[in-house]
Amino acid sequence: MSQKDCTTKLAKSQHLNYEERKIIERQLELGSSKKQIARLLQRDIKTIRAEIKRGMVIQRKTKRYISKHTEDTGYIEYTKYFADVGQKQYKTNRLNCGKKCKIASNRDFVQFAE
Repeated sequence: MSQKDCTTKLAKSQHLNYEERKIIERQLELGSSKKQIARLLQRDIKTIRAEIKRGMVIQRKTKRYISKHTEDTGYIEYTKYFADVGQKQYKTNRLNCGKKCKIASNRDFVQFAE
């Protein structure tokens, strides 16, 4: 089997960038499925699902007509994906990952050692 006949696909092991998140946002607004978005970006569908979950925000929309029932709040809640929310959450997660500094967490010991 020659190199050009190889059917395995190389994994694109990079994180999503902001431009790709904007594409996801636009495609969701157009009504594309997660599978179509994954094909468009050449990413695994699990990556797209995780990103959509990361960037989802609950929005409120006021109703045109408010019911006379006391439990009616006067608005409708729905979830929407925003690329900037996903990017902000990604950056927050990246800052919190990795090995933590032990000296910073043990101030009493540092003062004792000094």
